[in-house]
Amino acid sequence: MLDVNNQIIDPVRIADAFCRQHPQVTANIEQARLMKGKAFPDWPNWCFLPVTRWLMLYMGGQKREFTPAVWLEIQKLSVLGTWRYSKGIYTPHPSLLNVLAETPLSDSLPVDVFLHFPEWCIYVSTPGMCMQGEELYGFWAMVNKNDVKNDKSLYLLLNRENGLKLESFRLKTGSVNTILEDMFHQGLDASGATPETIDALKHSEYLSTYLKNQARDVGRLLSILLYICSDEPEIGSERQPGSYPARPKPVKTKKGFRLFPANGPRYWRVGENMGEMLATAFAETDVSAATGRQVRAHLRRGHWHGFWSGKRDEPEARVFSYHWLPPQIIGGRRNKVVY
Repeated sequence: MLDVNNQIIDPVRIADAFCRQHPQVTANIEQARLMKGKAFPDWPNWCFLPVTRWLMLYMGGQKREFTPAVWLEIQKLSVLGTWRYSKGIYTPHPSLLNVLAETPLSDSLPVDVFLHFPEWCIYVSTPGMCMQGEELYGFWAMVNKNDVKNDKSLYLLLNRENGLKLESFRLKTGSVNTILEDMFHQGLDASGATPETIDALKHSEYLSTYLKNQARDVGRLLSILLYICSDEPEIGSERQPGSYPARPKPVKTKKGFRLFPANGPRYWRVGENMGEMLATAFAETDVSAATGRQVRAHLRRGHWHGFWSGKRDEPEARVFSYHWLPPQIIGGRRNKVVY
């Protein structure tokens, strides 16, 4: 997938090299998972290993200074250590990638839609994308649980031109859009401003523009993830047609069932057919506009549509379903919907 001269951006090499720096952690991951619901409190199936257990493995029973840098290292380790067990690399079709990145997030989507990743942790390849002025080769994404605070967070580990950068967001009650709103306000708080000057900073052109651009860039990544987590995403294996990604399952050994890291990466194509139809529709629109044979067409952006099902008086039994409605080409002799 990647040129040998650019091995530094290869997600497999990055993850393997990072985890080799923490052999005492990786050697005990399976033992920690076997304590699920026994020595440790149980945790939901969408979580591979709570971040508090990664902290325990990292500390190894020793007294170490706990600093923000250490906490950042543990969070990165939890992402890359989890991804090693599946090594799924998801590559959206270029046309679909561009359109999804421009699809605005919807207030109707609850944050729990991110609990539906096809694997515990995934890597999304984003060729040609830039974020905050740097080339973004791709990013890891997963949701993890914090047993101490009893909450969950979405982790995005960015594989950028100038190295790895972690973005984490608490998945509080609310819509996906609240992630970006919280990101903006947390950025203001991190500026060191006093409460009296927060309102003024909101209207500060430089800071406000920077934070809005940062939230916009993250929003593009969230939109790509939403498609992968949706009810019927178009995902197909690059090398094994007909197969679909799934969380790895334990293998029976002489010492019982064990979960092993994946031998190598698995490549998944995302939206290949949809992307081809989008590319064709856009090309036809450009040709028609250039020749003047019809009124210049324009694009009605794609959007998200979701709904709840189940009895209203039984919140725990209610299920949220959603899907992405593709763009619609407006203009010319007839409107054209890209499906």
